[in-house]
Amino acid sequence: MSNLTTRNVVDGFGNRITLDETGITVQNAKGDGFHIAPNGTMTALGATTFPSGGVTSFKGRVGAVVPASTDYDDASLINLQLGDGTSVILFTTASGEIQIEDGSGGSVITLDGLGGVQVTALTQLDLAAPTVQVNGSPIVAPPTFVDGVTPTTFNTNADYDLPSNPNPLDSLQVFINSEAVPKAGCDRLLVQGVDYSLIAGTHGANARIHYLVTPTATNTIRAWYRT
Repeated sequence: MSNLTTRNVVDGFGNRITLDETGITVQNAKGDGFHIAPNGTMTALGATTFPSGGVTSFKGRVGAVVPASTDYDDASLINLQLGDGTSVILFTTASGEIQIEDGSGGSVITLDGLGGVQVTALTQLDLAAPTVQVNGSPIVAPPTFVDGVTPTTFNTNADYDLPSNPNPLDSLQVFINSEAVPKAGCDRLLVQGVDYSLIAGTHGANARIHYLVTPTATNTIRAWYRT
């Protein structure tokens, strides 16, 4: 192996590392490898290809770039462009703000440098599962309220299908017109488990109301519940 003072390292198999005024060159015996110029530009040599994805540019370096700890030592930290070429991490050194922007160019998470977090999304955020937490507490989607829906008659005055499943089941309130002669509105609240049972999710997307007692003759039935 040659002396390091020559700035070149060569083994007995033709692999070499060369340091000169053009930068640093690392090559194997076949000539594949990469060259790093003084300005940080990284160029593949021979058949070498840099891995896809990951960081493609950082502080002037390109290719399979691994940021060094010294990249964060001063206030000159610049923006980081990710592997897809459109997702970016933006740094504002004056206020300490950091923005994480996805490839759509419109969905952004902003850390304002003062302890605040702002989320801007092009589409509605999906909080159906508690995957987002604030100070250890999950954020869950608010309930959807179904008001005054008319169930579909399955068996006349015996079974009625709701358009969706109540969640929780006991949020369901069923009102009927208790008069034999139909009139406007519903004046009687049925008691779940006494007047009717609720069979959830067994009829397509529907929950079914099943009367446990002989139903009152009515042409009017309305339901209120959460989903």
